[in-house]
Amino acid sequence: MKTEQASEKTTADFLTIPGLLAILNHDEKVVSREFIYRSAQRGTIPTYRINRKIFVRLQEVLTALRQGE
Repeated sequence: MKTEQASEKTTADFLTIPGLLAILNHDEKVVSREFIYRSAQRGTIPTYRINRKIFVRLQEVLTALRQGE
């Protein structure tokens, strides 16, 4: 039951990069914050800037990470 509630929260359109890291680390996949920020800067994962915050679409990012760099 807790898993269903957690998955419903992760299907939001936009998540911040720290939120994405929390989801990836929750599944015992340790990804450093530096890796995500560098991937965002290189354009490896799709990002959207609104003022000073960087947002990502979770499904697009997970697809990009599965395809590799």
